[in-house]
Amino acid sequence: MNVKNCPECGKMYMQNSFGMCDACRLGEEAGFQAIKDYISEHPNSTVIEVSQETGVRINRIMGYIREGRLMATPGMASDITCRSCGKAVEKGNFCDSCTVKMNNTIKEMYEDNKVETKMTGMKMNVKNRF
Repeated sequence: MNVKNCPECGKMYMQNSFGMCDACRLGEEAGFQAIKDYISEHPNSTVIEVSQETGVRINRIMGYIREGRLMATPGMASDITCRSCGKAVEKGNFCDSCTVKMNNTIKEMYEDNKVETKMTGMKMNVKNRF
């Protein structure tokens, strides 16, 4: 039995995959739905406007966008930027071109560090550069 304190309200709860108590999770989902409803009615809203109208904190809204649960609206374009190059992004942490560059870099690093094993012929990563 794993009991934790909820990071939102501080109450004890049984550990779950949401990382918060059921009451806070339900409140968060209600806030998320309020954001979606507001954005569908006001598609050019900024993050600040969405926060003021829904009562959901700005960092929570930004978190939903970074997690990919919510797409940034045209009005939010300057609020959400790529963590690598600074270009506007609709969701996530990186723009498409930086994502492709990072994936290629990781692939190259993986390819450079493979060796054939003598016993099975399987390729294995022998270095960890991260």
